[in-house]
Amino acid sequence: MTSTVKFQSEAEVLERYDVVVAGGGFPGVCAAVAASRAGARVAILERDGTLGGQAAEIYTLGLDGFVDREGRLYAAGIPWEVLRRTVDEGQSDPLWDRVDYERMAREGLQEELGRLNPGGPVWDTAHLANMTYVNPNAFRYVLLRMVEEEKIDVYLEASLSGTIVDNGVVKGVVALGNYGPFALEAHVVVDTTPQAVVAALAGKVFPFSEVYMGTHPRVAGVRIERLIDYILEHPDDVELDLIGKPERQLLEGLVREQVPLLMRGFRLLRDKAIEDDPIYETTGYAKPDKGETPFLHFFYDRDGCGTYWIHSNPVRKQKLENIKALSEGIACYRKQQWLTHKMFRDYVPGFEKAHLMDTHPHIARALNTRGGEGGFTEFDIPWEHCQGGGDYYPDSVARVMGHPNFGQSPRGFQVPLRTLIPMALEGLLVIGKAACPTFHYSGTMATLGQAAGVIAALSALGGTPLRELVVSQVQAELRRQGAVVS
Repeated sequence: MTSTVKFQSEAEVLERYDVVVAGGGFPGVCAAVAASRAGARVAILERDGTLGGQAAEIYTLGLDGFVDREGRLYAAGIPWEVLRRTVDEGQSDPLWDRVDYERMAREGLQEELGRLNPGGPVWDTAHLANMTYVNPNAFRYVLLRMVEEEKIDVYLEASLSGTIVDNGVVKGVVALGNYGPFALEAHVVVDTTPQAVVAALAGKVFPFSEVYMGTHPRVAGVRIERLIDYILEHPDDVELDLIGKPERQLLEGLVREQVPLLMRGFRLLRDKAIEDDPIYETTGYAKPDKGETPFLHFFYDRDGCGTYWIHSNPVRKQKLENIKALSEGIACYRKQQWLTHKMFRDYVPGFEKAHLMDTHPHIARALNTRGGEGGFTEFDIPWEHCQGGGDYYPDSVARVMGHPNFGQSPRGFQVPLRTLIPMALEGLLVIGKAACPTFHYSGTMATLGQAAGVIAALSALGGTPLRELVVSQVQAELRRQGAVVS
């Protein structure tokens, strides 16, 4: 049995902006910076106490969706500037300083690999395409510096609680501060939240609400030489992605060159832990339909630091509207963060003095879409266009990387402006899977953020409705900012 209550509240209007960006993750900051550089007065609204969002919480933060498998750079412009500035802060993958990305775009990825590996294979395609690690805390710092430089107002620890709508026109947002709600008015709002929250609060809920979850807590103090000893002594228990038979000289060389190592397995040690305490049965990941038994992931970065990759089968998929079940799933992941670390610390050689360092403000989640969930925005990109990767749209505002594992073109596909405008609403732009179910990668979302920021700024400054914008002007400003449009 359900019931409802009515409540009323007034919200003080703190400021009026040209553009308000909901969400201070990678795409949100790129949207805000792009809008500012296009001449708009901009604010960011962020629920956490820092910027960076989920991009700073995933194990492949770096070139994820920036470079295709032939070496072409798609996520250029502001997203690329963010990464390069992050690398300049230090403690990221040394590969950043060894690859000439402009030359690789001209001559190809395989040619660049040949220059990197004159004495034999060290790096491979995946390292150059999406595993070039950047330091997440340096990343967060750079985002804060960039919004400061652009004089963008940032409202932290402010969760969205409402959307200001007048006759189908979005005119701002309401957020919850420490002692009650406050409002920010805007000519255009850019919704970079993963689940299109601003649109939902305006009465247009994305109808496919299932999300899948995972978490990638960071660990420090790993003695990699001890872990290598175990891998060599138990080659059937630990598999290293992209590496054939493990050999000491190869593994020590990779570590010396600071090449990331993705490991999976540790079943023997997990079995021993469960024998000692059944609580460890909640750790591990498996696909029962493929006959797998649970295994563990560890992603070693450099300097004794790495990431646990935790995906729990029973609670991995949840419905956003089922708050109780979603909360139980989040709590399960929080417990798994510590249990996984505790199991590694007590049972896996090399982790005896390791420390769990960064468990992140939120458990990462994404809409569980695979295509066919259209009808939310003005235009659904046809699946055949995602597969074909051609130049189909004169109103394209971005070219983004497709996910080859899902059948999309490895050379990317175009995104027309219409795809970012929700049906039946004006003054609002959305990005992410609500706009197109096949969007993936942090680089893709950041690229769409920059595009949305430019679109919003030109609409606000010109007093032009989003649907009436001259797309060639949007494209010109995006190119001026270094973005790839087609």
